[in-house]
Amino acid sequence: MKKSIAAACFALVFAGSAGAAFGAGFTLTVKAGYFMPPDHDFRDVYGGGPAFGVDIAFPVAGPVQIWAGADLFSNTGLLSGSEE
Repeated sequence: MKKSIAAACFALVFAGSAGAAFGAGFTLTVKAGYFMPPDHDFRDVYGGGPAFGVDIAFPVAGPVQIWAGADLFSNTGLLSGSEE
């Protein structure tokens, strides 16, 4: 959890300086939420928890943009059958 908080703080600092470095039209979105998996088996093993993400977009021409994004959910658990 400490690593996730540190990563989120780094992303916020980066977001503040990235706008000036990349120019107008550049967007960086930092997001956070709570992940609730719909799959029953996954939920039994890992449960839910905080999830963090970042999206970045660069304008190419007019309304066309290049976009990339990444999300992180990390949790540990034991398998229900073998308890590995």
